[in-house]
Amino acid sequence: MLEVSSAPLSCSFLSQSCTVSSAGRCLLCWLSSGCGDALVPTGEAASSADTRGNKVPREMKEQLATLQDSEKGHTEALQLLQRQLTETKSSAKSLRATIGDAFERLHRFLRERQKSMLEELEMDTARKLSDIEHKIQRYSQQLPRCQGGHPDPAGAPQRVGTPRLPGGSSCHI
Repeated sequence: MLEVSSAPLSCSFLSQSCTVSSAGRCLLCWLSSGCGDALVPTGEAASSADTRGNKVPREMKEQLATLQDSEKGHTEALQLLQRQLTETKSSAKSLRATIGDAFERLHRFLRERQKSMLEELEMDTARKLSDIEHKIQRYSQQLPRCQGGHPDPAGAPQRVGTPRLPGGSSCHI
C-alpha cells in the first residue's frame, strides 16, 4: 500500500509540486507511468540539482533521440510503402493496357481467320455445287438418249453392269 507524504516536493519531470508516496515517488508520474523518479523536497531542489537535474534531462534526451530515430524509420517505411503503392498502381494500369491490346490483337486475328475460313468454305461449296451442276447437265443431256430407246451412239458393245432401260436399250452415262 502506498503512503502519501504531506510535505510538498518538486518533480523535475512535471516541473511542479506533487503529492508523493512514502517511497519518495511522484504519484502523478507513477500512476501515468511517467518518470517515477524519487522527488526532493522543494527547499532542497537547488542543492541537489546536479544529481537530480542532470539525470532527468539526459534520460529525456535519450528517449527523445530514440523516438526521433523511430519516427525517422517509420517515415522512411511509409515513404517506401507509398512508392510501392504508386508503382503497383502504375504497373497494374500498364498491365491492363497490355492485356487489353493482346486480347484486341487476338480478337482481330480470330475475326480474320474466321473470315478466311468462311471464304474458303464458300469457295469449296461453290466448286462442289459447280461440279454437281455439270454432272447434272451431262446426265440430263445423256438421259434423253437413254430414254428414247436408242442404243449407245458410239455403237460400243454392251458392258457387264451397264444399266438396261425398260425398252431393252442400254445407256452409258
